[in-house]
Amino acid sequence: MSEEFQVAVVGGGINGAGVAREAAARGYRTLLIEKDDFGHATSGNSSKLIHGGIRYLEQGNFSLVREALKERRILTQIAPHLATPLRFNIPVYKNSSRPWWMVWIGTQLYDLFAGKDNLQRSSFLNSSQSASLPHLKKSGLVKVLQYSDAQTLDSRLTLETVMSARNYGASVKNYTELTGLERSPGLFTLSLRDTETGAHYEARTKVLVNAAGPWVPGLDSKVEHKQPSPGLRYVRGIHFVIRGPIHKDGFLILPQDGRVIFVLPWCRDYTLIGTTETVYSGSDFGHVPVSSEEEEYLFANMKEYFPDLSLSREDVLYEYSGVRSLLESGGSSSTALTRESTIVEDWDGQGGGYLAIFGGKLTTYRSMGVKVVNRIGKKQRESGPGRGDTQRDPLPGGEPVSFEAESELLESAKDLGVSQAQIETWKLRYGSRWSSILKLALEDSHLRQPIGTSTYWYAEMYYSVREEMARNVEDIALRRTKIIYELDEAGKLDLQQELEKILPSRSVAPGS
Repeated sequence: MSEEFQVAVVGGGINGAGVAREAAARGYRTLLIEKDDFGHATSGNSSKLIHGGIRYLEQGNFSLVREALKERRILTQIAPHLATPLRFNIPVYKNSSRPWWMVWIGTQLYDLFAGKDNLQRSSFLNSSQSASLPHLKKSGLVKVLQYSDAQTLDSRLTLETVMSARNYGASVKNYTELTGLERSPGLFTLSLRDTETGAHYEARTKVLVNAAGPWVPGLDSKVEHKQPSPGLRYVRGIHFVIRGPIHKDGFLILPQDGRVIFVLPWCRDYTLIGTTETVYSGSDFGHVPVSSEEEEYLFANMKEYFPDLSLSREDVLYEYSGVRSLLESGGSSSTALTRESTIVEDWDGQGGGYLAIFGGKLTTYRSMGVKVVNRIGKKQRESGPGRGDTQRDPLPGGEPVSFEAESELLESAKDLGVSQAQIETWKLRYGSRWSSILKLALEDSHLRQPIGTSTYWYAEMYYSVREEMARNVEDIALRRTKIIYELDEAGKLDLQQELEKILPSRSVAPGS
């Protein structure tokens, strides 16, 4: 059996999801495939920020910062549950790598590029406010500046972008591997395999988009095209998750080596610490190991700038590592590598085309989708009418809810004995679609039970499988939620056994 498409996107990270959403919204028959789960690699292992990149101003990347700040504004409007405004403190010391006046100029430029009616503008903390910041080193502190950006659940942002593409009519498939491809005039024939069931099938498409993130060069080398491709350098970053927020605001720390470290409130109950930047020479981009040197770098800087916190390895609930695919610029410093991206394209004169995305940022994924589909639009007409506007249509969960509807939901939750804390957790994960969880719980008493000792209900699991394409424990515990931080082995087993009842024909792995 072979399905026919106009646009096929390989890679279910944030860029691939953005291209598929844009293409489907404009009326193209669209296919999105991902060999693992959506957002399982780079897109799910970021610093969790929707930001313009204030440090990119030092590199002169003004156009990138301006574009990213525009996209930040759009995301806070179409996905308010996933792009949450956050204030950042920048403590500047006598021996900091940048003097306070340089940082101040940077924050003013940032505000200027963000434009009016964006997030709260930058400012200084007064001496009393600076002195009250918990755990922060006060010795040698000159000034504390504040600016605004936004924080996101990156894997859910990827997932809900995929779901939006599906709502526009795209065919979206995780755990689907591209095992072979043939190019003929005006057409690509793709051989596909479901990695869990082993089922093989075929798809045909006029346009192939390579959005495979760090795997882009591998696929690129298998496609015949005339345009030369740029080189990529892979930069590894690690992050720690510890229990308890240090402060309601985030911190951007400026170590003397010129890099930056974020210390951020995370998912209400945690703190996220990172990132490092070292060149990664491995080839397994889905499971990037953490080096002891990188760990020691974070511990040393936390000890330096938050001495009262006394952070140790025992405090780390979860640690993750991922790679950023950055365009090769010839420099030796990973910090100086550009965050710009480029699109390679090749058309055969018969309406068949190949496009590959090299580089890119989480924040600018939507505008990247626009750029790619604009290029497709110059060569290929849509098969159907447009179905939406990605700049204005909310992502799933970002839909507005009337006061009356919200009041009715809260009353139903109260009757069911659902705590306000549980509702807030659902809103954090699912936005306005928390009502779907509540409705499932109302219909079946079994689905009101938590899994193990967690606050995660069976109703959420059913929703994740039926609506969010989850297939295994890791999909649920790590990417659709963050219960991985607290889920013990008994809870994982409980979750696995319940999943097997829903997915009896598939092998359900407990994950990690």
